[in-house]
Amino acid sequence: MKYVFEREFDKEKNIVRINGKAAIGHCQYYNTLILKTMESFGYVDGLKIYEEVAEEANREAFSDYLKNHPEVVSLDDKLSVASDMYRTFGFGLIEFSDVDEKGAKVVAPVSHFALTWKKRWGKRSAPICYFTKGYIAAVLSAIFDKPFGSYEVKELDCISMGDRICRFEVRRI
Repeated sequence: MKYVFEREFDKEKNIVRINGKAAIGHCQYYNTLILKTMESFGYVDGLKIYEEVAEEANREAFSDYLKNHPEVVSLDDKLSVASDMYRTFGFGLIEFSDVDEKGAKVVAPVSHFALTWKKRWGKRSAPICYFTKGYIAAVLSAIFDKPFGSYEVKELDCISMGDRICRFEVRRI
């Protein structure tokens, strides 16, 4: 099955819409600079905020896609859409396994965020894929119709730390 993400450009309003939602694409350097800024906040957990915003925005986008494409029924098809959407939006490659309502295992052999961080600022001592963590939580909560914040995603390995892939474990909380 091939998944289609409808794209349109409104010349009058200068707005790009993907699947009917306004969208902005930023290069990997801009996105990792946002991460670096969020990480520098000393008085709040900026990276947790970043992860939560990613979850909220992507849950809405992914849920809307599923509502508008009733032909996507099986768990495998939904996960395939999630992987295609992640790749199509330029975030990298993501693969889901052992997925059920209780959690999942996920790998990202290519991560827009981790690769760019390592190239721009060097090797890290801690994982940096907070957007991807939010994305994964969004996908699972949408698929299993759970509310925001239902899944905890831990990044165990990260390309930014010198690991071969980014690896995540997800559990329902």
